[in-house]
Amino acid sequence: MAFKLSPPIEQTFPLDKTDETYTSKGTQVTVKQATQGEHKKRSDIYANILTRFQRNSDTVEVAQRFSPPEMQALEVRLTMTDCNIIGEDDKPLFKFAKDSKGRSYLEDVGAFQLAWDSLPTEVCQEIHDKVLVLNPSWNQNLGEAS
Repeated sequence: MAFKLSPPIEQTFPLDKTDETYTSKGTQVTVKQATQGEHKKRSDIYANILTRFQRNSDTVEVAQRFSPPEMQALEVRLTMTDCNIIGEDDKPLFKFAKDSKGRSYLEDVGAFQLAWDSLPTEVCQEIHDKVLVLNPSWNQNLGEAS
């Protein structure tokens, strides 16, 4: 029988460090294994390359612009399908919608970025660590301690 496409693997993880640090209970995140389309979107961050040639010189400068926290936020945005963190307004911090196949996705990029940027760094790191469990090829040293 030929290959049959199935939905990406999803897994729900407890955020134990977050619960311990902030004396909360039951905080969790659900992430999925990235598809080829999401790998492509992630790779697009590397596409912004600037090359400079200087006159009367053999110097060539190549620069890429991205930061490790920017990459982490992108990876989470591409793969997080549920999270029960509550915002300061007592509403879910992240807003999710369902596609035509009933799969959950983050509804709005701008709203995600505002929500993500409001989190403590340690919480962002713990969520990102869970993303890497299902997407180990993304586990690279991006210049920050894990």
